[in-house]
Amino acid sequence: MTTVAGIERDLRHRPDLQHLVDRAALTRRMLETIARGIDPVASAGSLAGALEDLAATSAARVQIVECVEPESPEVATALWFCCAEAAANTAKHATMATLDVRIRREGDRIVAALVDDGPGGADAEGTGLVGVRDRVAALGGSMRIDSPPGSGTSMLIDLPSLLCGQPQSALRGSADPPADPRSYVRDSRSSGGSS
Repeated sequence: MTTVAGIERDLRHRPDLQHLVDRAALTRRMLETIARGIDPVASAGSLAGALEDLAATSAARVQIVECVEPESPEVATALWFCCAEAAANTAKHATMATLDVRIRREGDRIVAALVDDGPGGADAEGTGLVGVRDRVAALGGSMRIDSPPGSGTSMLIDLPSLLCGQPQSALRGSADPPADPRSYVRDSRSSGGSS
């Protein structure tokens, strides 16, 4: 059985493939992190960082267009798993497609739009998507899949930005902490990606 570490060793003999060595090493670190039960968002230091790692290791082309950090670590982790499932589905069913990820704040909600330009026709009752729906629902959120044949697939996720583990200042009823959106926005025109 071929392991990621074995692939890394094989690739080291080809200096012209250094980018693949780096990608294999990052994939191995991510797999080890998940296998040890470590939160990939906490490990990366932010949702944006974890999504960049996901984009770098995914078999699908993933473009992180916008990422506003949720206040709740649980919401951030749930969003990472939603994006990981969307990337896995894109890689499996739409090999030439690009998955665009946009995570933004709307009032006290976090809304994620995960959209690929593949062939559509996704099965919203597939095991992976049902698991995503359950994870989102457990946090008081909702998920909608739109995947008409020939028109790509969009997964729209709506979650509360704060859960019961919100900042102590909010629990005491004091003023909200200063706004700090910690936004990550990639300009696809300057990065050469598509949107």
